[in-house]
Amino acid sequence: TLERMGAPFSVECQTRGFFPRGGGQVLLHVPPLASELRPIDLSERGEPVRAEVVLHATQRLGAEERAALEATRSASTELAPEVHAEFSLAPMPKSDWKHKYWVDVVVRTSTGALFHGGCEPKDFKATGGIAKLVAAAATEAVKPLAAQLATGAAVDEHLCDQLILPASLAAGTSRLLVAEPSLHARTAIHIAELLVPGVSFKEEKRGALSLLEVQGVAFSAAGAEPAPAPA
Repeated sequence: TLERMGAPFSVECQTRGFFPRGGGQVLLHVPPLASELRPIDLSERGEPVRAEVVLHATQRLGAEERAALEATRSASTELAPEVHAEFSLAPMPKSDWKHKYWVDVVVRTSTGALFHGGCEPKDFKATGGIAKLVAAAATEAVKPLAAQLATGAAVDEHLCDQLILPASLAAGTSRLLVAEPSLHARTAIHIAELLVPGVSFKEEKRGALSLLEVQGVAFSAAGAEPAPAPA
């Protein structure tokens, strides 16, 4: 989403850490801001077109991997007409830790809006069958995501607060259609008003939804050229 605003970056999860022991390592590469950020328009939700489901685990699932992937896919079929499921092996900090699994789901709409759902990492059990365990985890990830999609909002509730500061710095007005600004989003707005002189916010009710407009201040690094319009 930030790349649409002209802020490319890359994230690599080198090691997974788990509560309460931690130990995870993430490599984040953020190049210097080369131009003004573009405002983003997420005021139209569109229709779900694709769901990408990832089954993460800290060990290979062997002969049960195919059945486990089919279980995650089946749990997600109502989210979008196209569902893609894949397995991702997640390295752990220590080899003697209990192995875990979890599911992430991202739905993309026809207007490019992204919605995410996930479940907490869980320990493998000696009984119950991996496919059955994974199906329950996928259902846990899908349920709140389906509820978000049902609202008609164009912005994931957890993404909204993350966009407040970039939108505050952008050159123009960003528009975010949300179900209801979360407490995190309202806190981000308050912080932006303190840290970004000149930014302004407007909230307009649209039925059960809210359209949040952010008038950015066109911040740019010294000597930067305006960002080119997206192709």
